[in-house]
Amino acid sequence: APLVAPVLLLLIILITGTDLRGPEYEYRLVDYSELVGSTGLFIVLGAPIAYTITLVFGLPAYLLAKHYGHINFLSVTVGSALVAIMPILIMSAKNGFILYDDPDKSSLLFYFTFAFIGYAVGMVFWFISGLNNQKAYNNSSNLTGANNAPPS
Repeated sequence: APLVAPVLLLLIILITGTDLRGPEYEYRLVDYSELVGSTGLFIVLGAPIAYTITLVFGLPAYLLAKHYGHINFLSVTVGSALVAIMPILIMSAKNGFILYDDPDKSSLLFYFTFAFIGYAVGMVFWFISGLNNQKAYNNSSNLTGANNAPPS
């Protein structure tokens, strides 16, 4: 699921034409080899970052929610969105959570973009992990004496 993050970020950058090299440069695809190179670069550099964020912030958040029995679609997707912006919040805290000094660029839009990417990662996780099936995840199935627990 974390591999969705670099690919989705690349798509957002390509669709919006966000400048990566400075204010006078608009990022557009020149040819097919540039598309392949950009995709490879985002996956090679983005995958380790995405997996690190998942292991450092996402896994503890998931295990905590699972321990307290709060695993549902909303907790997984919104939790993933919060996990996606957590490293950015930590790094930008010393600047008052402002990422850009340039008035033409919005820090809030940057946060929303990463929250959207985190939400998408959470949605992919929800469906590929089988949590969307009630049989795959049942809070009370392992509890002895629960109303709908299997017979022991």
